[in-house]
Amino acid sequence: MTRDTPYYLIDERKLLRNLTIIEQVRDCSGAKSVLALKCFAAWAVFPLLRKYMDGTTASSPYEARLGKERFGKEVHVYSVGYSDLDIREIGACSDTIIFNSVSQLTRFYPGSAAAESACASIRAGAILILTWLIRRASFPAWA
Repeated sequence: MTRDTPYYLIDERKLLRNLTIIEQVRDCSGAKSVLALKCFAAWAVFPLLRKYMDGTTASSPYEARLGKERFGKEVHVYSVGYSDLDIREIGACSDTIIFNSVSQLTRFYPGSAAAESACASIRAGAILILTWLIRRASFPAWA
């Protein structure tokens, strides 16, 4: 068969075999499985993937929108840096934003207990993990 345009050919049987393995890992471990849209954004198979996965990961507002609108489950976002516009756009369509630094956390999540705790930890010289999960339900700018 000859095609006039480039295309991706997805073997649904092989994909389903891999999804079955993912399902077994989820069932045995209680872990969630999310699709990284950066490497696999094939909308045609989202209905199949949705049955085996908990959501998507994104690194831009466009990917986050794709996850919300086309995949329709949890959307988790991580980027090394965000603009004010990014945060507004991502906030409208994501469940989790992962910040890369305390400065991002305090900039985009001011007055939060997590931000204040992080700053106190730095002042106290404690070891600080610089990845912070912020849930949509507690993010005041998203309400």
